Amino acid sequence: MGMFCRVLLLLFLLPFSVLLGGERLIPGGYDFEVQWQVNKRVYGLSEALEITAEFSCTEGREGCALEWNMGTRKLGEKREWYELDGEIVVKAFQSAARGENFESKGVKGDDWIRYVTYPGEGGLGVRLTRREKMVEFSPERVRAFLRMVEDVQCARAWYEKLMVAEEVPEWTKQARPPATDQIVVTSRLGMVEAGELRLFPTAYYYVNSQRAGSGIGGDVSYGEKRYKEPRPAGILVNYLARLKSRIEAGSVSNFPLVIPQGRGVKFLVATNQQENYADIEMVEGDRRVNPFKYLGVGDWSARLKEEQLIEMDKIAQKSKLHHQWMEEHMHLFYEPKKRMLADDLQFEVKMKVQDGEEVGAHVHLAVGAIRPYSKQKVEMSVTFPAFTLPDLPLGDDEVTEFVNACIAANKQQNYHAVVRGEVPMEIEAEELYGVWTVKVKRGNARVVYSPQMGARLIKLMDQAKVARKWYSKLHGLYDLPDESEEACPSGATGTELVLKVGSAQLAAGRQGRINLEGRVEQTLGGEVQVVKEFVYHQGSKKVVLGTALSAELQPLLREALQATKQSEVYMNGWGDPDGEHFSLEVDEREKIIDFTYVPEAGAETLHLTIDYGSPQRVLDLLENVEKTGEWLGQNQKLFFRQDE
Repeated sequence: MGMFCRVLLLLFLLPFSVLLGGERLIPGGYDFEVQWQVNKRVYGLSEALEITAEFSCTEGREGCALEWNMGTRKLGEKREWYELDGEIVVKAFQSAARGENFESKGVKGDDWIRYVTYPGEGGLGVRLTRREKMVEFSPERVRAFLRMVEDVQCARAWYEKLMVAEEVPEWTKQARPPATDQIVVTSRLGMVEAGELRLFPTAYYYVNSQRAGSGIGGDVSYGEKRYKEPRPAGILVNYLARLKSRIEAGSVSNFPLVIPQGRGVKFLVATNQQENYADIEMVEGDRRVNPFKYLGVGDWSARLKEEQLIEMDKIAQKSKLHHQWMEEHMHLFYEPKKRMLADDLQFEVKMKVQDGEEVGAHVHLAVGAIRPYSKQKVEMSVTFPAFTLPDLPLGDDEVTEFVNACIAANKQQNYHAVVRGEVPMEIEAEELYGVWTVKVKRGNARVVYSPQMGARLIKLMDQAKVARKWYSKLHGLYDLPDESEEACPSGATGTELVLKVGSAQLAAGRQGRINLEGRVEQTLGGEVQVVKEFVYHQGSKKVVLGTALSAELQPLLREALQATKQSEVYMNGWGDPDGEHFSLEVDEREKIIDFTYVPEAGAETLHLTIDYGSPQRVLDLLENVEKTGEWLGQNQKLFFRQDE
């Protein structure tokens, strides 16, 4: 769930046509489970709390109930998810918001958690303690939590209206669909029984920040004892729903199929195409699965006869109708939103500290992709481009001693310091020919700086800290936040931005490999630059290849890919035989492309292989780099101050 809260609403919409006396907006008999992501960053909520809300309705509005399931990794062992009492959490937050003291104890086996309010800045906060572990939610976070609860209740009211409506209900402050960029709507499609085995197929339609799509999933249960309760088996159910048509097409393997379901569960399916039946077996645990060895000795086994396969085939046809309906009616279930920054976006902001006409130092802000259950981290570092290792960041002690030397030089005082870092650094303030300077020796480099560099560096680092808060704030939000003195994008002269779009391998062989690396660059006030570089790697050697390769390869690579898919002969190339040139030749049997490349006249000829999946990955990256460049051109306000 990461920075998001997962909200699950179960809408079991039974045929109410008789009760309604008319035709409902949602077809009678459709069962719906609505699950969407509530973006905690929108509310300013802490990543410490993870929430699932289940809203079920089985008999009209009177049978609806909202149940909160909550957990935190702050109280679990080794950051494992630890379940909380959702009802107590809500009561504690509500009491804190009203300014009322609250204290309760939630018991879980022989373990317990203490829920208590505490005085905080601007009201009461909520503190949860378990043994020596503790997590606190400030009064501001308490109010944010209750705003989220209010929006979930509004969504609940909306779905209650939607269940029985004959036309689209009006959006109101009390009842409206959730605003999100991630939602899944699932419909139960009935049950298929085969002896003690019960299959519960579902059709789902999803929308996320990258794409929309549909599929078949479901659960299974077996017998009346250990496996009585339904458990997830979406991959198995999806395979069985399409098995009848695959048998008719003759595309089913004669060998047993192993279907991994996750959490130590595997299903084995052996199909008899002549007699139209399938044997299914479940293997639970960490046992290595050899279908020929384990078939018939799993935790349970069952046989789907022809009549059950026909039922599953009907389920597949029914799911297509569901998907068609959902494509036309998804607007009923949510208000589409789009995050300003994707979670996987990585970028770097580089600010320059001038020392006369030269660049004396760089202050970097590196923004990495968000990891699950983590908040966005923006790392700040300082580098001096004149050093032997210009990309090696200075440590805090090195920056401090450099600034101290600059201060001393401005006061016309001698100063000397040595910092024993990864590369020893010696710093000295002294008068040289009547001018006070700061000399720095690091590695093989000896550089002289003006004393004013220290003040400029401190000023730019302060600006970078403000920008760091801004970039941390952006992730997860749908709307641009207000700028403030504490958080705003960089407006420093010469600020450079690099968006890292990605890397994809083009070709590889004994002589090394060639990767495509894509990025988008821009300097404050400058034009957006789309950079697509093919880089040759051989051991530690790294060489950027000619720009012509990037321009000329794309159309020929697309042709070669098409020939590979159709198992056709293809050979083509480009370039000057006496200079840079390359050729592509499809091996239609092996489904690979032989790639020959000569970077320049007299250079070694590279004989590499492009595997089946590489062309599409490279073409996708080339297209994505262009799209990212267009996106940056429209969203510069996210990264740069526009008034400077």
